[in-house]
Amino acid sequence: MTTNFPSGLPRLEALWRRHPEASCRNFFRLFPQRLSGDAVTFGYYADFEDCLSYVLQDQWEAFAAKIDEAAGQLDTKQHRHWEKLHDVLNEARGARLLVRHYGCSTVEMLEPSQTAKTPDCKGITPEGQLHYAEVKTLNHSNEDQAMWAGGPAQPLTPSLGFSFRKKLRKSYFSACKQLAAARDAERAVKVVVLAIHVDHNIHSLDYSVSELIGRTLPAVECARFPLHVECLNT
Repeated sequence: MTTNFPSGLPRLEALWRRHPEASCRNFFRLFPQRLSGDAVTFGYYADFEDCLSYVLQDQWEAFAAKIDEAAGQLDTKQHRHWEKLHDVLNEARGARLLVRHYGCSTVEMLEPSQTAKTPDCKGITPEGQLHYAEVKTLNHSNEDQAMWAGGPAQPLTPSLGFSFRKKLRKSYFSACKQLAAARDAERAVKVVVLAIHVDHNIHSLDYSVSELIGRTLPAVECARFPLHVECLNT
C-alpha cells in the first residue's frame, strides 16, 4: 500500500489501511484515487469523516469492523455498488446529531440485537437525559440507478412523487418502531434521522431539493419522534 492518502481524513484513512490487499470488489481498493478525483467527491466524504469523528475511540474497532464487512458487498446486478457500505457510514450521523443538536456529552453506537431491533445510537446529556437516534438512508430509485448505468433518461419533474413520499413514510415509521422498542424508551428523547439521496431528475424552479423535502415532512412527522433530514445530494 504505497498510495498517499489525502490529508485531513484520519478516520477514513484508518479504514482504508485496514484493507491493504483489497480485491476489486472492495470499496477501499481505489479510495485515495476517488478522493483525489474532484472537490465534490472529497467534500462528500469529508462530511462522513466529520460524522465518524463522533464515534468514541473505545467503540471505534467494533464500528470499523461493521464497515469492513460492508466494504466488500458490491452490487453490480442492481447497480447499487457499495450502497450498503454507505448506509453503515450514515449511522454515525446519529451520533453527530445527538452531540451537536441535543447536547449529549456521551454517545454510544449500539450493537445490533439478535432478538430485537435496536436504534443505532444512544446519548446522554450532562443533566442525565437519555436520547436514542435511529438513522435510515433513502437511496436513489431503481430507475435513477439504471439511468446512470446507461439506461433510459428519466423525465424532469418538479415534485418528489408518490413513490418517494411512500418510501419516506415507510422509513420514518420503521425507525419509530425501533426507537419505541429500545430499553427505557419511555423516558428517552427518540430521534429519527433520514439521510436522503433524491433522484437526479427532481428539479424545481421554485424550491431546492431540501425545501421540497421540508414541505413533505409535516404530513409525516409525529411529535413523539422528532425527524431530522440530511439531504446528501450534491
